[in-house]
Amino acid sequence: MLLAWFSVVASAWFSLSKVSNELSDEFLELAAKKMESTMIEVLKGKWDDDSIRNTLQSAPNFEKFWTYRYKLWKRGKVILILGDVKPFPDAPLRKGFSQTVTDRVYTLEVQPGNFLQVAEPLHVRRQTVNSGRLHVFNFVLVSVVVILPFSIALLWFVIRRSLAPIEVLRQEIGLRDGGNLSLMGS
Repeated sequence: MLLAWFSVVASAWFSLSKVSNELSDEFLELAAKKMESTMIEVLKGKWDDDSIRNTLQSAPNFEKFWTYRYKLWKRGKVILILGDVKPFPDAPLRKGFSQTVTDRVYTLEVQPGNFLQVAEPLHVRRQTVNSGRLHVFNFVLVSVVVILPFSIALLWFVIRRSLAPIEVLRQEIGLRDGGNLSLMGS
């Protein structure tokens, strides 16, 4: 029974990792698609770097929650980097997901030959998954502490009740002497 509980914990951990990574990928793709129209305006020259930075600085600060970094390529040259000052990861300029040693990157072709890359640090993903795993572990641990003693008591009760007829038979045999070979119950 304990093995079943451990398998529940393990499957919950793996499922949580998979779902968390899928959601992170969806958010990364969504972030790129939401910025696409703004980046097209940047490519057309309607926005310059300073006006974008001023707009972002005047917006509410979500730095501790928002960890994405943006990089805009125009005909093979980087024209804009937004986000954390860390070096932007080198990722291939092809639509879709790629992964570097430090980041997960989604690349979107906003116009032919012009790309927008959005990067999320892998440590943020790991931190999210580990936090979720801790919650799952705590939930399962509490469940085991509460449910395991109850299930053991229930199992003990069921086995004891199912063995009661055998106990009656044992007592009847014990009351007979060695020479009594008559049928039981007669």
